[in-house]
Amino acid sequence: MAVNEGMKFLLEMINCHTFNWSINKKSYEKCVFLIIDKFAQLGFSTEIIETQSGPAIIGFKEGKKKKHLHFNGHYDVVPMIDNQTITSNNSLNSKAKVIYGRGSSDMKGGIVSIWLAMKELINNNKYPSLSFSFSPDEELGGNIGSKLLVEKVKTLLPVPDLIIIADSSYPYLLTGHRGALWLQVSCETKKNYRFNCSSKCSSAFMLACLISPLIEKEIKNYNIFDSFFGGNCTSSSSATNIVSQKFSFSIDIRFSDNKITKNIKNRLISSIKQAVSKFETDGYIISIKDKLFIPTCPDAEIPSFVFNTVKKFIPNCTYGIGKGYYDLRFFRNQFSCPSFILGPGTSEQAHTAEEFIIIKNITDCAKVYTALINNGC
Repeated sequence: MAVNEGMKFLLEMINCHTFNWSINKKSYEKCVFLIIDKFAQLGFSTEIIETQSGPAIIGFKEGKKKKHLHFNGHYDVVPMIDNQTITSNNSLNSKAKVIYGRGSSDMKGGIVSIWLAMKELINNNKYPSLSFSFSPDEELGGNIGSKLLVEKVKTLLPVPDLIIIADSSYPYLLTGHRGALWLQVSCETKKNYRFNCSSKCSSAFMLACLISPLIEKEIKNYNIFDSFFGGNCTSSSSATNIVSQKFSFSIDIRFSDNKITKNIKNRLISSIKQAVSKFETDGYIISIKDKLFIPTCPDAEIPSFVFNTVKKFIPNCTYGIGKGYYDLRFFRNQFSCPSFILGPGTSEQAHTAEEFIIIKNITDCAKVYTALINNGC
């Protein structure tokens, strides 16, 4: 396997800052043309799909067998935190075990696994038809770019017999994902406002203190797994106890696959409105943005030979349900063939300050993909 070449490919992608299309268009385009060039060398024809979130990519290579395998992923990443560097401590010598950098785990490493598998088959004349699609906005929910991309896959490519999404899941084979409710509460006023509280409390934190008990009360009625709170001051004051003129507060709540209901969203928003009403004084404007990500059905029928092939190269692999929301939901809406998530990144490393990926994970997944292709799916 061309591991060193694959790791160089990964580093090149990591150094493309693909975390905000509106301000990083050149980096997105650089990454897209890099991916196109690498797969073109393997005989793939490609097409760029323009979306409002950036360019998406579709690639296809006709095979000698009637079957068709489709691989999916995304090349966008979450923004860096504070003064994070894009890469750190990277070494491509023979002793290197990990690659650091934003997007290494989620999920540019997965793109490399796909590429390594395709490269292994370059001299194989008995492979099935192969295709791939890479989205520019999975990290934003995929409702613009990923959704359009999957619709294009359906219209431009033959119907796939198997769909593999190389997103962060190692060592699990994910057959579905939980739902999520994402909310952003924003407050704005024309003047600063003094509160009687510790100077260490940001306005977003104070709002969190009001909302948190109400949220906790509500989620006891549901099978909710995780909730995340984050604050962001967009304009602040150094004076003690002065609330910034603009601030926002985000909430990310994950719920189980058997609780698909908009009632979760309606009740939680009602609770938040009750909390923020205490802030609606002195010209404060409160706004709430929300998105509800419906979970995918976890009961997809995965052929036994697929799981047996995965276990051969990843012995500790088990079936699982993803904590987050993936582009899998778009494929499930468009295709009836088996589809699942199996990629070299891990959820523990995704989006972290010192994000990295284990090189062995990349090669393990590449071996799985290669074996599935050789078996004709």
